[in-house]
Amino acid sequence: MKLYPLSQASRTATNINNISRRLGIDVLTFEPVTLNGIVILADGTPDDCAIAVIAYHLNGKKSVGVVKPEEKRYDVFRYLPVYLKYKVDKIAVLIDQENEGLASVFNKIEKKVSETGIVIQNAAKERRLKVYRCRHGVKEFQLISIVNGLDEHPFERHTIEDHLLKVAEKLPEVKISSNDPKKVWNELKDRQYEVYKKLKETKDIEDVFPQQVKGLKCLCE
Repeated sequence: MKLYPLSQASRTATNINNISRRLGIDVLTFEPVTLNGIVILADGTPDDCAIAVIAYHLNGKKSVGVVKPEEKRYDVFRYLPVYLKYKVDKIAVLIDQENEGLASVFNKIEKKVSETGIVIQNAAKERRLKVYRCRHGVKEFQLISIVNGLDEHPFERHTIEDHLLKVAEKLPEVKISSNDPKKVWNELKDRQYEVYKKLKETKDIEDVFPQQVKGLKCLCE
């Protein structure tokens, strides 16, 4: 899957470009392309680096836009009408669960979506993945809400770092020493590239990023 930054001068574009070059993965394009959909990152980094490695393992013939709005978390859903102007039929949003229950996360997403004038017609749900069929005016589209986090560690909050630490803890001399996944990941600053390299080499990216892979495959169908 190719990633096309909607803002080519953004930090997101820079981060994806840097990790792609370092890992030797050809996932970034700056050339105008026909987009199969758009990925919105609600939380920024390291979500951008994670999406680059996931994209490497997905269909290389498909291209999706990627963007991190200035706002964070639920406020990014206000931009859905803006991104629909790119004439896409599918938009995926990656958002951290943090310390909220999943029902609360999806309820807040649906409230923000409704505030934009978008009508949710129906939805298909898995544990941390919900695919909505929506309408904005005469435009119908799919909204794929992907909530980052895993249940494998009793962290005090769940974020994209849960997934990265699943790989990190298998490295020599790495122990999960805190209930805060972001704190643990930041403490592993000197080992983070090893994690991304392991992710590049893995034969089962879906084992590490189950809801993200399913959601992005849906985006590219």
